[in-house]
Amino acid sequence: MTFTKTHGEPGDEPMQYTVLGKTGLKVSRLGFGGMRFPMKDGRVDRDVSTPMLHRAFELGVNLIDSAVMYCNHDSQRAFGEAIGTWPGRIYVSTKNHVYDTKDEAGWWRNLEDSLEHLGVEAIDLYHHHNVNYKTYDECIRPPDGVYKWMLKAREQGLIRHICFSFHDTAERLVKIAESGLFESVVLQYNLLDQSNEPALAALHGAGLGIVVMGPVGAGRLGVPTPALTKLLPDAKSVPEIALRFVLSNPYVNVALSGMSTIEQVEENARVASRREPLSRPERPRVTQILTRYKKLSDLYCTGCRYCMPCPTGVNIPEAFMARIHQEVYGLAEHARRHYEAWARSAVQCVACGKCLPKCPQGIDVVAQLRQTVKALDERFGTIEAEVRPAKPLRRGHRGGKVGADLLVRAELNNISDMDVSARVTWSPGKGIEVIAGDASVRRLSSFGKGHVSVQARVADLSRPVDLGIAVEAEAKVSVVESAFRVALAGPEPKRGTGSASGFAVRLGGREQLVEGRPAVLETHGVRARFSHGDGSLILYAGVSDDVLAPAGARRRAASTDRLVLLLDGRSGRQFGTAGHGTGTLEVAFLAPPRTGGFVMPVKVFSPFDVDAMRIEAWTRRTKRGFSVMARIPLDLLGVSRVTDGLRLGMDLMLVSHNRAGRPNARLSWTGDPEPLRRHGLSGYLFLLGRR
Repeated sequence: MTFTKTHGEPGDEPMQYTVLGKTGLKVSRLGFGGMRFPMKDGRVDRDVSTPMLHRAFELGVNLIDSAVMYCNHDSQRAFGEAIGTWPGRIYVSTKNHVYDTKDEAGWWRNLEDSLEHLGVEAIDLYHHHNVNYKTYDECIRPPDGVYKWMLKAREQGLIRHICFSFHDTAERLVKIAESGLFESVVLQYNLLDQSNEPALAALHGAGLGIVVMGPVGAGRLGVPTPALTKLLPDAKSVPEIALRFVLSNPYVNVALSGMSTIEQVEENARVASRREPLSRPERPRVTQILTRYKKLSDLYCTGCRYCMPCPTGVNIPEAFMARIHQEVYGLAEHARRHYEAWARSAVQCVACGKCLPKCPQGIDVVAQLRQTVKALDERFGTIEAEVRPAKPLRRGHRGGKVGADLLVRAELNNISDMDVSARVTWSPGKGIEVIAGDASVRRLSSFGKGHVSVQARVADLSRPVDLGIAVEAEAKVSVVESAFRVALAGPEPKRGTGSASGFAVRLGGREQLVEGRPAVLETHGVRARFSHGDGSLILYAGVSDDVLAPAGARRRAASTDRLVLLLDGRSGRQFGTAGHGTGTLEVAFLAPPRTGGFVMPVKVFSPFDVDAMRIEAWTRRTKRGFSVMARIPLDLLGVSRVTDGLRLGMDLMLVSHNRAGRPNARLSWTGDPEPLRRHGLSGYLFLLGRR
């Protein structure tokens, strides 16, 4: 049932209201989401947020939604200050992300903080945050689960209605709804993602209030696109089309919108004030066009992930998702950002064909990946070269310095749709001599790969090795010239004794002291690449347990079990914090079991109680170790957005344990001093120790 109420709105109709399921609350069809407030100096900008919220309340919005960690833990406070100076009744919704049944104190602390920050005696809609079926089944539903704390809080009058926010499949959503434990749900539903639509009728039948987050596709629908504007030619913007589509669903009660300007507030309020978001002729027309788009979309990929994992690490579903956004929905800019953040690994495809029989849609995955690279990858038309030490050939001592002959391998990747001839040249730095090298012209097939090797004599292993590689090819193909520096560990004498206490590693002119036993250092390596997109820092890292050591053949003296990323955006914003900055966020990626498959083992440690659930992470076992891919929202680090010259403290630390479970190696890397200034930042580190 929908109600109307007169307010001083900019449109022709008053705000529309609805009863939110069995909660009985009469709420506005537009809710104010608290994740996208404008920020200033790491906090919500009150000079903008408070007038914006008061304007929304004036236009009839009476439901706000937040969570503990939104906007660097300041969203609830911003809401509380605005509500405290507003005379009308505003319904408050927020969330608790604690699911550890041994951390009852942490759960209650979150609730008490929310009550204090929001300035209310009771929270109207209190949610279990970011629920999937596993969380529900293992942490909420059991007799000793966190749901009992919800019941206790309601008995004490601290919350009024028990709810949950959801991220899983529609089928599992229905199972949770049928439990009868909840009164309302916050879920994803928009023009681009209608996966939850099959569950909406069942949720309504179970009496749940249905609150939609991301009606504008988390900003993806906030840009003009011909493919979407032709849905409703009379609409003033694509966000209007998106919001009208969501509100036209008869089962949806509220659409939450994260607004950052008064203009957005007024436009969304005008849309939510329409008695009929889509007219009877408009709804089937939009549905028909979207169905046609969806069918075209399915020709590429349905996101089933049956093709995963890829043996070479290509994120196939995300690559195709970027292409769908570009070609199906016309979201060109978002498609490029999505590709750069999640799918640049598409160039790693070696056409092995293992994905082809797995695809239920019968997609020619290899051909479509190459078309995706051609359409979205700025490296298309280039040859990339990656250099890594293959193995040491000889070690020697000269004048107190430790040197070696190294066999180095350069892997070439032709990122183009034409055959090319490539010539590799080496221009080594001081103290390095190329003894024998392969610089012959090689024919690389379309999207083909090749390699060349060189034998280099290094006089001093304690200094960086710069082999100065360059790649030349036909004039028709632009070529990336790349230089590579590999840091090799050397002895670090104790002051006044001359005996070694650790290993000094030079990287980019900076010296690091690596702790641990040299025998273990010989068996570990890490390579990492950072980029940024959609307000997040993206990490790709590969860890090897068994680098070929100078001392002998490959072996497994220890097992690397953890890669730790230390980030500091609040204190100094400089590299080399080594986890000691007052605002340091420590993210530990645990190695997955050797049974295979994708898992998400990530632990977050922070003095600011950062919510680990907002950090998306994937880890995968490889032949030599494991790989990590993670997306970390910048606002968790006190950084609102990427700006030119932004500095972010960043360290990588590799941790291994012996078979007895005792830590016996800790390899540290301090990265580039300005990681976010250049898009597609890369950094590689290989450590070779000595016995």
